[in-house]
Amino acid sequence: MSKFVELRIFPISYSKQDQLLPIISQWNHAGHFKHHGEKWIIYFEVSAFDEKEISRVLERENIPFQWEEKPFQLDPQLNWNGMYQPVLIDEYCYIRSPIHPKDKNNCKHEITIIPALTFGMGHHITTKLMLETMARHDFENKAVLDVGTGTGILGIIALKEKAKKVIAIDIEASAVENASRNAKLNEVELITKHSTIAGLKESVEAEVILANIVTPVHLSNVKDYHFHLKPTGILILSGILNTDVDKITEAFESAGFELLKSVERAGWMMMSFKKK
Repeated sequence: MSKFVELRIFPISYSKQDQLLPIISQWNHAGHFKHHGEKWIIYFEVSAFDEKEISRVLERENIPFQWEEKPFQLDPQLNWNGMYQPVLIDEYCYIRSPIHPKDKNNCKHEITIIPALTFGMGHHITTKLMLETMARHDFENKAVLDVGTGTGILGIIALKEKAKKVIAIDIEASAVENASRNAKLNEVELITKHSTIAGLKESVEAEVILANIVTPVHLSNVKDYHFHLKPTGILILSGILNTDVDKITEAFESAGFELLKSVERAGWMMMSFKKK
């Protein structure tokens, strides 16, 4: 049985949520959930709960809140009361938050992630597809570009796979900060930039590009992926719906990419390409 601080923020409108999100995402919380979009419940390790700063922010915004220390017991299925659960990708990697137990599954990689309110710990199918694909690729001594890094999971794993360097970019400043913090937590060094891929004016000369974002963004980035990827380099994409496969294939093959593999799960796709 462990103690955590449970912070309840309510009622909170959608507009106020959008306003507070960049601030709250920087708090060192262990997990959260939203209740019908009206209530935020956020959990902190006791030592990470900065009562003075959190109270100051919420009182300034005139938002009602309550907090209390509560005991939590981890159940056999690693089910936390409203908090994130660890993510296990076969024997390849185990993704946990600081409050979860260390790996008992003898995975190749164990990483610790402090999730942000906008990004989780790799639970989404698209992230799992990316990680499963990464497990089959060689990253050793290679330059990697992680587009839309979020919490930095993919870039961190690439560095654990001995990548020479990983440049991690995101259009959300809070994501860049969170990814950098998570990298330090895992004792690796991400080169983080608050930018779109089009905003990178000099070629990264990446040997691998990782991009788990949505189809329209992939389609708008085709020329930029080509510009930043070295010849014979590998492009690994997800966030693609199965209904968009033909559009993606046509756009990338006509731009000088060769489709290597596609994997579908629950309507979502992973597609990997090689630059000719």
